Amino acid sequence: MVYRRVGSWLLAFLLVFLMIPLQAAQSERSGAELERHWAKQVLERWLDKGLLRGYSDGSILPDNPITRAEMVALINRAVGFNEQAAAHFSDVHTSDWFAREIAVATAAGYVNGYGDGTFLPNHAITRQVGAGERFADRNCGGECRRRDCKI
Repeated sequence: MVYRRVGSWLLAFLLVFLMIPLQAAQSERSGAELERHWAKQVLERWLDKGLLRGYSDGSILPDNPITRAEMVALINRAVGFNEQAAAHFSDVHTSDWFAREIAVATAAGYVNGYGDGTFLPNHAITRQVGAGERFADRNCGGECRRRDCKI
């Protein structure tokens, strides 16, 4: 049942975040970037709730594509996942801002890497990946098993 809830949250995030590309590193909001942006109200709500944090220089860059690392950070914050598990990916180092987020997503069971041992945290999430993940979730017979439905 938990996996079904995660699948529902994942669908909601994919639909919203793939339509509104965002950045989710850590910092303050930049009012100038949002002033005339078409998604200003939603972005400000996410900033106020702590779901969106922006870059270390204070920028938000709402028109940039969202990466795999940023997506897991947003999902973790929105759903409230905090438990961590070992995440052994050759391209994720403990000093990376997203290392903890990927460890949390691994513990929650909604991510995996690639066959070569990488996670590709800086690769953009595409609509095709999002649609494929939701298709995989639906094919789990309503009960998404950890091995079957991941990004």
